[in-house]
Amino acid sequence: MLTNAESSMAHEMSSRFFYDFLCHDLKDYKSLSIYSLYSDLKRYQIYCDSNTYEEVRQLANEIYRDYIMPGGDFEIPENQIITELRAKYD
Repeated sequence: MLTNAESSMAHEMSSRFFYDFLCHDLKDYKSLSIYSLYSDLKRYQIYCDSNTYEEVRQLANEIYRDYIMPGGDFEIPENQIITELRAKYD
């Protein structure tokens, strides 16, 4: 049984199962965006420990562009955090 997003990502099979559950059973596409963001932030965390400043900065910019900026690849619900992040970029 999956108890949280992190445990669902620990193994490829459970990750695929959780993705399919969100997409096909719940049909909750915003959850897919949040799941993707969580995955990318975990990747960023690992990147910080083992890559150069420029590589980390590049990944951070990609995540920002994909999730925070209007028209990005993923749609996440607008909230105060997103609004403040967008304001700081302008």
